[in-house]
Amino acid sequence: MAEYSLDLTAAQDSITEYVQSISVQPVIPEGDMSDDSEKIERYPDGSIKPFIILRFYNLRRRPRGRSFGGPRLDQRESSFDIVVVARDGDSAGRLLNRLEDKLIGFKPEGCGSIVDGSAVWEGARGILDGSNKPSRWAKTSRMNYGTQARNVTTP
Repeated sequence: MAEYSLDLTAAQDSITEYVQSISVQPVIPEGDMSDDSEKIERYPDGSIKPFIILRFYNLRRRPRGRSFGGPRLDQRESSFDIVVVARDGDSAGRLLNRLEDKLIGFKPEGCGSIVDGSAVWEGARGILDGSNKPSRWAKTSRMNYGTQARNVTTP
């Protein structure tokens, strides 16, 4: 008997790989905006070079399209946030715009196309350093994609 899976690991991996392929900036899955990961590079003046953080969310039911027999396995969706961190808000915004342009319409493995969601917060936000001054700026966008159950053969 076949089983069905709604595991998002393959979809999340394909999104991460795609973002890495369309950007020269480091991509840090589930990273932190104030992190000093070894992937983060600096300019000669000490300011940071832009980097990208991807944060993935759990599976949830779609708010529309439910059937009488209960939710079908293809009526779910998931989301991820793109957080672009750069030395100023303008640079973060420009990079985020380029990423959104290339991500919308991309189909992660076993899923529907990525559609734009909304900003996690409006505008760019300063990230404070140890002396309580903004040393880097972040801009965000939430993207959504439909998921579907995949037939998993049992041994």
